[in-house]
Amino acid sequence: MQKERIQKEKRLSHNSQILKALLTARNSCQMTQQELAVKSGINQANISKIENGVYNPSLAIINRLADAMDMDLRLQLTPRND
Repeated sequence: MQKERIQKEKRLSHNSQILKALLTARNSCQMTQQELAVKSGINQANISKIENGVYNPSLAIINRLADAMDMDLRLQLTPRND
């Protein structure tokens, strides 16, 4: 039970890191959600849901958003220190 709770907390932390990275990237590009929607082909309402943590985007969607912001998506796997 304790291990499941810790895993859930890690998933939530990872999700919030992704959301924060997307929002920071969009702001650094000085793009509105609507501008990003037009460039990425992803509905502005869905971008809002992603940024507010209501919608969990797939890796393909995150990649489309990164492309629209002219950014590379990097994923890093690191060993656990259990």
